[in-house]
Amino acid sequence: MFQKILVLIAVVVTFSVILTSSIQENSPQNATSNYEGPPRAAIIDQLHDEIPNVYFQNQAIEYLETAGYQVDLFTTEQLTVDFYKKIPTMNYEYIVFRTHAIGNDGQDSTEKLKVSLFTGEKYRDDKYITEQLSGQIGKGAPYMNTIIEASVNLSEMDNSNQTRVEVITPFESIDNSNPYFVIGPKYVDEVMEGKFPNSVLVLGGCSTLSNPSLANSLINRGASSVVGWDNLVGSANNDSMILAFLENHLINNMEIQDAVEIVKENTPKNTRHGANFSYQGIA
Repeated sequence: MFQKILVLIAVVVTFSVILTSSIQENSPQNATSNYEGPPRAAIIDQLHDEIPNVYFQNQAIEYLETAGYQVDLFTTEQLTVDFYKKIPTMNYEYIVFRTHAIGNDGQDSTEKLKVSLFTGEKYRDDKYITEQLSGQIGKGAPYMNTIIEASVNLSEMDNSNQTRVEVITPFESIDNSNPYFVIGPKYVDEVMEGKFPNSVLVLGGCSTLSNPSLANSLINRGASSVVGWDNLVGSANNDSMILAFLENHLINNMEIQDAVEIVKENTPKNTRHGANFSYQGIA
């Protein structure tokens, strides 16, 4: 009987050690990377299937490669919930997101909604049930027909951005027939694995910095800087302004905050809801 008790205790202790080890490995404070290769960057284009912009992809890749990064491109169908779970472990020091997002949308918004990014995975109520019930992932539908933009070849624009055209419709709508899984601060805090290697994260999408909720979680997960928009922005303005930021930061060697200020100064005044390019970094 005494031997059986000893065996049971040994099993319980072993399980506790394994469980504790697993928790420590997934903790952002304890996660480390042994990657020793060239600096890596990623372009995460969640809008690729819905609003493709190959010029943006190619130009962003060129800027990153010129700055010495080895670049990977990921588009809509690759951007599953599980993909986002593993991003911190991929050793990307610079990540450019082109995405739908949910935050404080509109000048009259008063509720401090937590910012969430869209994945490229279509929503299903019978998938990720535990994560949905715990609030780690959610359901989001993108704004559609809010901003109708004239077709413009971005490669023909000059640096003054004077040729950009944006046409505002008198109505806003949400495409509830086309929902996606979305991830927010709780997902970053509790589900993501590993730690970003002091990464610069460019969140090119509506309201990604409308409040600091998501940026704070990303910084706690290892990001050094997060830049994005404080309100709704159309895809054409988003794309051209993100490229301007990348050029100033990566090619012209501006500090991140200075590059952000230049973009803010040159953002077209007719941008929907007066969106401003913003920056949040380690305090």
